[in-house]
Amino acid sequence: MFYPCDEPYRKSAQKLNRALRRKEGQEVIARTMANLVEREGEQIQAHVGKKAERILEDHGFNTDGLLTDQEKAFKSIDRSEVTLDHKVVCHMIEELNRGKEKEKHIELSELHEKFEDPNAIKANISIDDVCCKKQKASGRKKGSPPKEKREMVCNTVAHIQEKESKTYTLTTSTIQQMMIIMLAFLMSNGLMSLPGSLIFFTDGARYLRSATQDIFCFISIKIILDWFYLKKKCKDLLSVAITGKQVKNQILTDLLAWL
Repeated sequence: MFYPCDEPYRKSAQKLNRALRRKEGQEVIARTMANLVEREGEQIQAHVGKKAERILEDHGFNTDGLLTDQEKAFKSIDRSEVTLDHKVVCHMIEELNRGKEKEKHIELSELHEKFEDPNAIKANISIDDVCCKKQKASGRKKGSPPKEKREMVCNTVAHIQEKESKTYTLTTSTIQQMMIIMLAFLMSNGLMSLPGSLIFFTDGARYLRSATQDIFCFISIKIILDWFYLKKKCKDLLSVAITGKQVKNQILTDLLAWL
């Protein structure tokens, strides 16, 4: 019954008709199946949205995810940052510098960042838009010219991992909906009451960064460029700046080691 999750509706209808042994005139119609699936999806999304709004209102936020009652909200939110002890940082730097050339040593006096305890985080969150071609309402007839461009369907997907390595996946139609539902999810599951920061991994898109910063402006967050995109960006910039594959690859190797 769940063929439409993986295949076009037309093929799904054919499989269902064979499995259910439907006779001519009693077949499951692909368009009808598509309408049923879309309607069910819309109802599920509407229910999740309403539940998220109730959770936010109970914790001092409005339905847009904006903080309205600090006293109520901060009862269930830990805003503290847990940093590593200075002795631990020094020991780690000594370990990294050992056996390396002097020019590659890390100097503690030149570091101005806070070193957060990696074990003290609320959650690791990977977020991105996933786009695919929209299924056609009907099959293209033989001999008809192909369309210039297929309509795209985009969803925002967030993968949430808590410190105990439990994982959750959320899906919405837009990034704005995702931020509201994600905030409600974190509040409802007690993740906001944990010490430390929220860590976001993104592809570097500005709208993802701004949407994240707008909703989670009341606590400490870190937005980290995903390694795949960081590496790709370095390759692209080096290709523009340097000629010669061997030299470029050597510089890329050294640069990625630092990153």
